[in-house]
Amino acid sequence: MKTVLLVLSIVGLVAVPSILVVDAAFNREAEARVAATSAGTRFGWPLDPAAGNPDDALRILTEAADGTGTNVIRTSVGIGAAGRSEITHYLYIAGAGTRLFDRFDLTAGRWPTREETRSGAMVVSSIDNSRPTVIGEPAVFANAYDLTFAPFGQALTRLPATGTYVIESHDEADVQRFLGIVQHRLAEVGVPDLTLDSLRAVGAEENLTSDTSMSLLAYSFAPIVSLLSAIAVLRDGRRIGVMRLSGYSVARIWFVVTGWRQMTAAAVGTAAGAAVLVFVPGVDWPFARNLIGALAAVIAASAIVTVTIGFAIISRVNLGDIVKGRIQ
Repeated sequence: MKTVLLVLSIVGLVAVPSILVVDAAFNREAEARVAATSAGTRFGWPLDPAAGNPDDALRILTEAADGTGTNVIRTSVGIGAAGRSEITHYLYIAGAGTRLFDRFDLTAGRWPTREETRSGAMVVSSIDNSRPTVIGEPAVFANAYDLTFAPFGQALTRLPATGTYVIESHDEADVQRFLGIVQHRLAEVGVPDLTLDSLRAVGAEENLTSDTSMSLLAYSFAPIVSLLSAIAVLRDGRRIGVMRLSGYSVARIWFVVTGWRQMTAAAVGTAAGAAVLVFVPGVDWPFARNLIGALAAVIAASAIVTVTIGFAIISRVNLGDIVKGRIQ
């Protein structure tokens, strides 16, 4: 039983970094999916057959971007050959730069230049970065998904023209002018009755980030570890009684009966947390701070509770408990 309690205590603390890694990977992927939306204004390319020519779409969208000094972005999400989500941001930079890159870090290489997003084949990607066209590798937390940034023209060779796009601009007037150019050019290719409002009429983007963080589950292991320690004390009444009669201090009895178990679990949990920080790809300071804080909180809370409860229980052991073998 003592071995079982030790194993359960260790599992409880090792679960803390494990849960936080899963939670962070899920949320980082969700944030990567909507990063372009966070940088600008969404609009929809109509489903009308007259608007389906990819060459027309590329010509109209790049003309609108160049004419307004704005950027246009399209994001696709699919499942790659490795069975992981594959997120690709296609972008055309007509402005001075893009805020999209500010939302990500690189582990190697560089971001594409303004000119490289307008034409060519240079990409930043976590997929097969040995290819000569890969000029940079984005940080992907725990390698949980794949992430690529590609020139905008590639979107219209791989995806249908119909879909949702993002205009990146600080100025709403530029957004309106961009949509005005798109509306006018689409009317020229035969798309009737198109308004600016209809271009903006795209559904709300699904928010995949967890509202209730799994971090709360990680913190729930503090009372579990505390309960296991209390059980260990309650089941060892005979041993505690003998030690009390032998003159052992309450603190020493607590350590012999359950304290060593909790310290061992805390050491293993801390080692697991350190291993996560060292070996999990894409770990950054916000995650490290969250992990360190969660582990410290769980270990400290369980220690305070078990010391308080353990000392209280050990102090009330009497001769009857020696006979019974457990504390009533």
